[in-house]
Amino acid sequence: MSNSPLVTYTKLSPNHSGRRNHVIDTVSIHCMAGNASVETCGALFADPTRKASSNYGIGSDGRIALYVDEANRSWCTSSASNDHRAITIEVANNGGAPDWPVSDKAYSALLDLLTDICRRNGIKKLLWKGDKSLIGQVEQQNMTVHRWFAAKACPGDYLYSRHGQIAAEVNRRLEEEEETVDIAKLIAEMEHLDADTLFILEAAALTHDIGIHLCEEKYGSSNGKLQEKEGPAIAEKLLKELQFEENVIERVKYLIAHHHTYDAIDGIDYQILVEADFLVNILEDGLAKEAALQAYQNIFKTESGKNICQEMFAL
Repeated sequence: MSNSPLVTYTKLSPNHSGRRNHVIDTVSIHCMAGNASVETCGALFADPTRKASSNYGIGSDGRIALYVDEANRSWCTSSASNDHRAITIEVANNGGAPDWPVSDKAYSALLDLLTDICRRNGIKKLLWKGDKSLIGQVEQQNMTVHRWFAAKACPGDYLYSRHGQIAAEVNRRLEEEEETVDIAKLIAEMEHLDADTLFILEAAALTHDIGIHLCEEKYGSSNGKLQEKEGPAIAEKLLKELQFEENVIERVKYLIAHHHTYDAIDGIDYQILVEADFLVNILEDGLAKEAALQAYQNIFKTESGKNICQEMFAL
């Protein structure tokens, strides 16, 4: 089981129960009830007398910390059964009770972390109804809050009231990734790709936009060239934790570093990734038919990709 490649600070806490007794299928967002840095929160969780911890922490500066490995049960929600199945996340607050608001950077990092957690743990979508009676019924609701298990205000009204928005945004990101993978896989199968190349293509399709949110935070832009710059290192960390072979990692990094570069396509995996990405982006951005036609004429090379493009946009 891997941890998030988005982590920039690690301070492992002794306060945990060891290996989980349940598969990860839930997330629990908490508030720190204070504006602690990830280092300060880590120092608090390092004290065994506190008997408290979380898997992750997020500071107001948007940095993400690891305190308890995902494989282990943290001591966070006052519920052993919930902690055994949930990834727990403490978020710093830049304001006080009763709202306990969080900074824009912390909120953005929370969305990134949740998307990554869902992706790596096979959680297809986040579900929120705000219904305590649905605890454990993950097919209906897989987000829980501390206030359901103890006399706490956690996660504060600010985050609690935004759980529906959080779920919607994370699900939008997951669906976009899945669409790119599905289209890439469809083209690859129609083009009769070999199994090894298909494996690399699927990994690249899943991770090609992995740097987008870091770019937005770091540069205030999600420009494709910035994604090519920042994405490979994040993907490398993730794939290494997942024990991908080195040759696969290097090729995926290369594809991420070039997926917005169209004048030096050097392999069928590269070509199909570009075509699938174009199809999804044109559709989701609601671009005019002329944009699809231009991409069709200048970018698309595989017969399968061309056929799909023609059918999707009535060219």
